[in-house]
Amino acid sequence: MILASALLAFSSVAFAVTPLTEKTVLEGPEALYNLDYEEARARIRKLIDAEPDNPFGYIFEAGAIWWQSSNEYGLFIDTPTLEGLFETDVRTAIAKSEAYQQSNDPKVQAEGYFTGGMAMGTLGEWHLLRRHWLKAYFEGKKSIKLLNKALKLNPELYDVYLGLGIYDYEADHLPGVLKISSFLLVRGDSKRGLQRMQLASAKGKVVASQAAQYLASTYILGERNYAEALKLIRLLRERFPESAYFQFLETMTLFRTGDIDGSYREARGVFLRVAKDPEILGRKQLSLLCGLDGPKCFDPAGLASAIEWLNRAIARAPADGPAGWPTLLRFYRGVVYDLAGQHTQAIADYEQVLADPPLLNVQTWAKSCILNQCDREWVLRTLKELSLSQSPSGPAPAPKK
Repeated sequence: MILASALLAFSSVAFAVTPLTEKTVLEGPEALYNLDYEEARARIRKLIDAEPDNPFGYIFEAGAIWWQSSNEYGLFIDTPTLEGLFETDVRTAIAKSEAYQQSNDPKVQAEGYFTGGMAMGTLGEWHLLRRHWLKAYFEGKKSIKLLNKALKLNPELYDVYLGLGIYDYEADHLPGVLKISSFLLVRGDSKRGLQRMQLASAKGKVVASQAAQYLASTYILGERNYAEALKLIRLLRERFPESAYFQFLETMTLFRTGDIDGSYREARGVFLRVAKDPEILGRKQLSLLCGLDGPKCFDPAGLASAIEWLNRAIARAPADGPAGWPTLLRFYRGVVYDLAGQHTQAIADYEQVLADPPLLNVQTWAKSCILNQCDREWVLRTLKELSLSQSPSGPAPAPKK
């Protein structure tokens, strides 16, 4: 819930009166969905600096940080300063929203309840991640109360349905410890939650894209409804044509629907972006490869499917692949073999990579993996190092001892 909640608030400033907030709404998501995290925060910081009493700016920044943390597994552990900024932004947004709630104008008042409700929901989910069950529950209830007040004041504020829908869906999937605690009256309704999010996607004035993004993730991870997810992903690609993230998401979803050719076509398209955006094979790799799966990234259950996809891709790559494409595919297959415990097969791919023309740091990585089997710990560590690097291709990984 927290990711979509934060992103909802991140885009909800269309109700604000200043041109700068409207400009931030238009430009922020574009940078965010292209995985340019620093640029997204820099655009938001201009709003905070110019309008320090505007609660939207703080929620925008919290949303951008949470989006990054969701896509870059382990980010808060590696960069505690971002965690501190996130918490400060959420609490500041709650405090600043109270002035809006005291307005005599019902629409402005609705904005205040809307902003406060989304910030409260974000804080509740923050506690939930830390297994602070009671704190999470009470913050969540406060959030829903404020969001319902916003909707009562402005029934045409369809954007509120995203937050309400997320709460409905997530509450229906709470951990067993909360379900056992029935005295808390924790209730959820997955079906209603999906319907509410669909309503926000269809009629929301400012959160249609965020609702579509959250729904797509929900259909993939929670519902296993890849056909519905694909519709939403393609809609998002139309809105954000420069987003490598959504193109890669379509690649994975097509594979899960059984459309191998379509999946290959989109993966090749992501690689073709590298000439203009080398960070796709550098700093952005962690978000692309682990953004959707988070802690389950490179889970053993998915390795066989990955090898199957790579086998097919490598077989056709020489005929239609651009320079460097077969090299990258072989390196990835080598890593997947290593993750699956098949180091002998991996070495054959790494040696072929070393015989190919240089491709960023791929050959250096291959040498490292030949010396020592590249397990999940090494892969995640390397991807994190790349994401924190100032160089597009990142630092050369040192062989393990």
